[in-house]
This record gives sequence, C-alpha cells and structure tokens, in this order.
Amino acid sequence: MQASPNLTDWLPLFNVALTTTNGRFVDTAATNFPRRFYRAVVP
Repeated sequence: MQASPNLTDWLPLFNVALTTTNGRFVDTAATNFPRRFYRAVVP
C-alpha cells in the first residue's frame, strides 16, 4: 500500500497479503496531512 499527498510522490506504507477478497486498514498518520491518496500496487 502506498500513500501520496499530491498523486505524484508515492511513499510505501506497508506490505499486505490478503487471505480474503477484501481488507481494511486505518492510516493513523492521515490527520497530519491536508489530503492523502492511496493506491495498492502489485509487485
């Protein structure tokens, strides 16, 4: 999972391996940014 404040600069948050068809995460650092975008990347 990656996060970006501007859709240009992406930073890794964590790696995840889902064992079901869906999952949930909470970004506790999100309140430190005026806006934040997320994307999942397949290696």
